[in-house]
Parts: sequence; structure tokens; C-alpha cells
Amino acid sequence: MIREGECGAFNPLILECLTAVAGDLEKRLNHGITGREISIDSLHLSEATLDNGDAEASSRTLELLDYERMNYFFASMSNEVQFEFTEEPPMIVLSDWSDHKLDLPEIVMDPYNDEAFCATFGKENLEKLSRLLRATTIDDPVIDMEMEATVGDELRWFHVLARALWSGPSDPVYLGSIGKLIDVDDRQAELIDLQFKAYHDPLTEVVNGAFARKIIAERLGSGEACDRHRDRHVLALCDLDFFKQANDTYGHQFGDRVLKHFAERLQESVRGEDVVARVGGDEFLLCMECPVDPRPLIDRIHRSLEGDFEGFPLSVSMGVAIAGSDVRDYDELFRRADVALYHKKRGGRSGYVFYSDLDEEERDLLLEGAHTALSGIDRDESDQ
Repeated sequence: MIREGECGAFNPLILECLTAVAGDLEKRLNHGITGREISIDSLHLSEATLDNGDAEASSRTLELLDYERMNYFFASMSNEVQFEFTEEPPMIVLSDWSDHKLDLPEIVMDPYNDEAFCATFGKENLEKLSRLLRATTIDDPVIDMEMEATVGDELRWFHVLARALWSGPSDPVYLGSIGKLIDVDDRQAELIDLQFKAYHDPLTEVVNGAFARKIIAERLGSGEACDRHRDRHVLALCDLDFFKQANDTYGHQFGDRVLKHFAERLQESVRGEDVVARVGGDEFLLCMECPVDPRPLIDRIHRSLEGDFEGFPLSVSMGVAIAGSDVRDYDELFRRADVALYHKKRGGRSGYVFYSDLDEEERDLLLEGAHTALSGIDRDESDQ
């Protein structure tokens, strides 16, 4: 059919190559020859055929063959999967890196319905990639995205860079795509680790004060969409009484273990969506949504925190402020909890005080003496 022109116009060099392998092609395919081996044989055959061609055509074609060799070389040396996808017939050709890394053949027919191919890349990921490619244009054909793929028994992140192929320019039809998938899992893990370190306290691994402020400020909100009568939050500052004695008596390494233990107890005493943060040396913050009376909740949390750790008694003072219709600002809420905590520390420690239980005179007097955790002053040290 090709020789008789029924399949369109072909380059004469391609016709010579096809004619030369016609007698041997069926035998090779029946022996399970891989796409990679076909490519190598074709390169060798093409070079032999070019010996009889004109010089200009031979030079240009040899350049293309060398370029093809380089593509295979660099694909094998890097964590990349190069691919070519055709719409009709639906088929994807993968670089040989995929064979030993992804355990996929180099040629996959009907990849969107191939069980092994979909298991590796995920049906939803493939559908998203297809939508993005089909949404491109001739003038803007490139897309990039990140997706997870199964490599061995683990999920790894890949960066996908692909270019859609369109017929055109009039009435363009989507023909397929070319592109590559780059293994970026190690880089992704480093990024996640850096983000974790930026938002969390390095010792206790709860969130730090700056990130807690951002989260709580967003939750408190200030727009009309927020129901200020039903959406009530409780902010509590928790301070370990006499923590300085733990460092002075048993050493700072022991003190660090006390802080880590206390942070774990805090997290165990609240829900997963509640905020637990370290905002000072031995001072921690809790923020919880609580549309009902918060006193039973605070009482339960306080009782769960006190006890001992390796013989060191754990005594906890708490100052509590409620965000409701009268206050939605994080800084004001923090200030109120801090004033209540200072009142408790001065009044004997080991317990909790609600800011709303203080009268106006007490609030004004305490405001001048209260020191927030952000000032870096140890409360126990200043009280003694």
C-alpha cells in the first residue's frame, strides 16, 4: 500500500529502509523485539542506506540520527521518562528508563485504558494531563504540572513538561504530545522539610508562634461571612510553673525532654484541627473552636497536663480568652489571654483564669505588669 501511494507521500529514504527490512520484519516482531532494539537496528540500517544517497540528504539525516542517539543517552543517564503520545492510534512510546524504573514496556497501546499504565500514573492524573494538553493552542502548546507515580512500592513525585502536537493552522486537530517526566521526589522531600522547619518549633515540633498567629487570624476572620455569635474560639496560654528549676537542677537536656513531653501532652488533649504552638521558652498556646461553655473543656485540659515527668512535678498555669462578638482580632485575643495568665501566676499558679472573670480594675492594673511570651522574658524568673 505504501509503495503504491495509498498511504500518502513518504520520504524515499524511509521507503528504502522499509523495503530492506520487509522480509525480516515479521520474524523480528514475533520474537518479542523491543522498541529500543528496533530503534538501534533502524539507525544502523539507515546509515547503510545513506551510503548510496546524495551527500546533502545524507548529512542532514545523519545529524538527526546523532540527535536521536543523544536523546537515548541522556534519558538513560537521568531520572527522566521521555515520551511520545499519538492520538490515532492511541499509543505512547516511553524512553528505556521507564523499563527498569517504572516496570513499563516502552510501547503501550491505548495507555488511558491500560491497567498497568494507569496503576503507575493514576487514572485521575492521566485524565488531568489529557485535559490540560487538549486545552492548549497552537500558539501556546506547552504545559507543566506535578504528579505522583508508583515506582516500585513507593509513590514518587514527577514534574511533567509536555508539548501538545496540533495539525493546522486552520481547524487544528489534536494529534498527540511529546514530553518528559522528571523525578523530583528528593527535591520535593527537601522542600517539604524546609517548609516544616519554617513553620514548626525545632525542639517540640509543634507549630511556632508566627505560624500559629497566621492560622488563628485566618480562622477568626473579620468578614460578614463569619457568624460572630456562633463561631467562638478559645485561646489559652499555658505556662510551666518553676520550669527554671528543671534546668538548674537536672540540666538543660532534661529541660528539653520536659518541654517535648509537655508538647505531646498538649497535642493529646485536643483535637487534630486545634492549634498547638510554642510561643516562648516554656510557654505554649492552644486555640480551639468551642461554641459552648469552654470552662469544662479548659478544666479537663488543665487536669490532663499536670502530674510529673521522671520525678519532676508538672504544674501548669493557664490564661484563657474567648473570641466572640466583641473581639475577633488575634493580637487583642492574645493580649487578653496573657493578662489572665499573668493574674494566675501572681495569684499562686497551678490553675487557670478566664479574662472575662477579671473586673475592669484588675485588667488595667495587670496590663502594665504583664509580659507576653513574645518579649522573651521568662515569667518564672521575673516573678521570683
